[in-house]
Amino acid sequence: MKFGMIKNLLNGITTVMHHGKNSVKKSDQIINVISSYNFLHSVSLERNWRIKLILMLNKLPFVIHLGEGVGEAIENEVNKLFKWNLFKREIIAVHGISLNTNHADKLSALIWCPDSNLFLYNKTANVFELKNRIPILFGSDSNLTSDPNFWNHIRIARKINALNDEELINSMTSLPGELLNVKDIGKIKNGCRADIVVVKKKSENNYDAFFNINPEDILLILRSGKIIFFDESLEHECAYLNYRRFKIRGAVKFTEKEIVAVIKKLEGYKVQLPLELSTID
Repeated sequence: MKFGMIKNLLNGITTVMHHGKNSVKKSDQIINVISSYNFLHSVSLERNWRIKLILMLNKLPFVIHLGEGVGEAIENEVNKLFKWNLFKREIIAVHGISLNTNHADKLSALIWCPDSNLFLYNKTANVFELKNRIPILFGSDSNLTSDPNFWNHIRIARKINALNDEELINSMTSLPGELLNVKDIGKIKNGCRADIVVVKKKSENNYDAFFNINPEDILLILRSGKIIFFDESLEHECAYLNYRRFKIRGAVKFTEKEIVAVIKKLEGYKVQLPLELSTID
């Protein structure tokens, strides 16, 4: 979980929803980890999912893998979930490859993970039609089934062209916070957290500049107004910070020494790190 937070940080992500049972204490959060939802893995893999769906006392939405794949067995899972949602709990589906517009009426939103879907199934959700019925949020899934460079996920989604540029950006910024009732994230405005990422601008067109970002292009990351990451070009301005150097895809960056220590420890175990990371002695 800690390296998952680090991976997201290095991609310039300041807030993430971890779809899993392991919650992270606020004091241990390297980035913001949203926990304002009820976790169900899937109909096939979650024990006692019916009881959890029916008896959970809070009013938070349920986030569950749904329609992940194609075929009769997947369709049966979808129908089972809707049949047992006796109290009409809010359901946010993850993946939704086999979902159609009729299913959408029984959902609050879809978390779309195109890179992972295409890798595993050579198919992804029908976002072209679903977006007209339910909000679409953007997801990445794990490194086992998707690229550790989150910006490649975004470029794949843009190429599919199911969401226009503005819709795609909103699917990973303002919209998730609104749907999960975390209202102070995803926007740069008064009253919101000062979670800000500054990057090199490589194109005059603002949309092209955004979609052409890579982790090595990130110059500065603020979390709640605190610098947690910066590029070597800002070393003089940030010299007061007792941070450690490392490289990401050949570019020298600085971040908290505890994070660099994790990277160095993984190097010692000969773990192949994503994003071409390396520490600097």
